[in-house]
Amino acid sequence: MKSFIEGIYFSQDKSINYHLPKADIDLWINAINEAVESDSSAKRFISLRLVNSKQMKELNYNFRKKNEFTNVLAFPSQLEDKKEINSLLGDIALCVEVSQKEAETQEKKLEDHLAHLFIHGTLHLMGFDHKKKAERNKMENIERRVLIKLGIDDPYS
Repeated sequence: MKSFIEGIYFSQDKSINYHLPKADIDLWINAINEAVESDSSAKRFISLRLVNSKQMKELNYNFRKKNEFTNVLAFPSQLEDKKEINSLLGDIALCVEVSQKEAETQEKKLEDHLAHLFIHGTLHLMGFDHKKKAERNKMENIERRVLIKLGIDDPYS
């Protein structure tokens, strides 16, 4: 199988007091690569940034016109005349504060919830969506397959 996602560029806001191990991210990427068929031999990278809730709310408003907190946002890379201009698949912003509250409410481990959100965001960057029922079913099934490979319970059950 051809590897679609090669790796990530990682950063986080100074105010974030959370360590996301690179080994975990590598496991997530490998599981995604195994679950998603790609006809591309090109190697892609993802920019992943951990942000605080204030930054996430600003991003959500600036790019989606929603003045509310959210857990993850995905921004596909820009294309020039439908041709890829670099190896960046896109950017993912993960809000640890919102994710922590959700994990507590849903009685999940934060690490498992962050894995799911990263997978969800990555699938968006790869062109998957959940606006229509058929698209949502396809995306959620891929998420389930990846999470099972990682030993994480189905978040939709």
